[in-house]
Amino acid sequence: MIYFLIFVSFILSTTVSVLFLKKSFNKWLAWLVAFCLNTLFLGTAIWVFYVTNDEVRLFGIGATNVSYLALSIPFITWSNLYILEFAKRKMVKNKAL
Repeated sequence: MIYFLIFVSFILSTTVSVLFLKKSFNKWLAWLVAFCLNTLFLGTAIWVFYVTNDEVRLFGIGATNVSYLALSIPFITWSNLYILEFAKRKMVKNKAL
C-alpha cells in the first residue's frame, strides 16, 4: 500500500507539473507545483495512516513503513525536476522546428 501511494504520487505530480510547464513555460514554477502536490498528497496519507493505524500511534512513524512516505517526498520531487528538464528541452526543440 505504501509503495502504491508513492507510485501514484509520482505519476500524479509528474502529469500535473508537465501540464503546468506547457501552460506557463516556467520550469521552476512547475517544479514548485510538483513539490506542493507531493507534500500535500503524501502528507495527507501519513496523517490518515497515523489516525487509523494503532501500531503507528503506539510505536511512532519511524518504527513502521509509513516513514517511507515522508522520505520519498524529496526523491520524487528531484526526479520530477529531471523530467521537467527533459520536457522543456523537448518543447524548445519542437518549437524550433
